Amino acid sequence: MGLSVAKFGGSSLSTEQKVRWAAKVVAADEDRRITVVSAAGTSEEHQIKLTDDCYSLAAESDTVLMTQKTGAIIERYQAIYPDQKMDKIKKDLESRLGVSFPTRALRTEAIAAWGDEAQAKLFAELTGRTYVDPANFLRVAEVRGRIVVLPKSYDMMQTYFREG
Repeated sequence: MGLSVAKFGGSSLSTEQKVRWAAKVVAADEDRRITVVSAAGTSEEHQIKLTDDCYSLAAESDTVLMTQKTGAIIERYQAIYPDQKMDKIKKDLESRLGVSFPTRALRTEAIAAWGDEAQAKLFAELTGRTYVDPANFLRVAEVRGRIVVLPKSYDMMQTYFREG
């Protein structure tokens, strides 16, 4: 058995129909054992990428507007995955919003990354796959205001997927 990685960008996973197509692509080849997904991108109905909605949420300080934006983000994923419950996904987002990060940049990126994480969890559930938290092997740092992947991540990733 070989190993193939399938990567779907946000526009490829922006509607229920596109997600179902991607699920069929993954299922069609048993070697596609790893799937990497991005947060929902633009579609005819949504002209703003979900990641941008998350950035907007991260910048918000008004609790009423934060609640509204959170609700809109969850509703968008509910439309893409209508047969799945959003309770845990919503709780994950609310939890992330409540974390005290050492810098504003880390907080912003963590909230933006939630969109990818939510998509990965929902897609894994839809396809009967296992969601793997990148925290198991991904190490990052803030360098001059930017988040960068540390080189040791690559060794950790290799070890993780070799040992399972």
